[in-house]
Amino acid sequence: MTDMRVGELDVISRGAGATAPDESTYSSFVDPSTFCAVVGHSPCGVSVVTARDADGCSHGITVSSYASLSLDPPMMLICIDTRSRIHPVLSVARSFAVNILSAEQESLARQFSSRADDRFAGIRCSPGKSGDLLIADALAFLECRLVNAVRAGDHTIFIGAVSAAQARDGTPLLRYRGAYTEPLTRRPSDM
Repeated sequence: MTDMRVGELDVISRGAGATAPDESTYSSFVDPSTFCAVVGHSPCGVSVVTARDADGCSHGITVSSYASLSLDPPMMLICIDTRSRIHPVLSVARSFAVNILSAEQESLARQFSSRADDRFAGIRCSPGKSGDLLIADALAFLECRLVNAVRAGDHTIFIGAVSAAQARDGTPLLRYRGAYTEPLTRRPSDM
């Protein structure tokens, strides 16, 4: 594998013949509003990511850009805007937690995406094994040990090895075309 620097994007290429895109590649990008409108057609889950700063204070943010990355070892990734308040926290954190929200927790998603100074006000939560806060009644949680961070455009991809995880039955909160929603559930027996 070869590491290359392409603009602000770190790229790992496979193979000797890999080359960096020329400047014309960047000028052919779609505009951000078109990109958001198109990508918004794919529903995604909603989570609250929590982490602690160097002083042990907890921080949280609503995140829809998260995914499982690897099964062996179990790994997750979260994508965080470099301008967000939690970015510098995650940049020095040793761990983070992904709290996957249920359809009943839309108000939490809104609270953690607000500009409120104390986003945890009135929220029931408890520290997980890592010390990062786990939100009560979340549909699922994954506690992750931070193992890597990769800058990509205006975001950083934080990669974590999953050290604890738990889920319960329920309906997930989704983000679709700029709004919160829930899935229309079809059970396999209905097909």
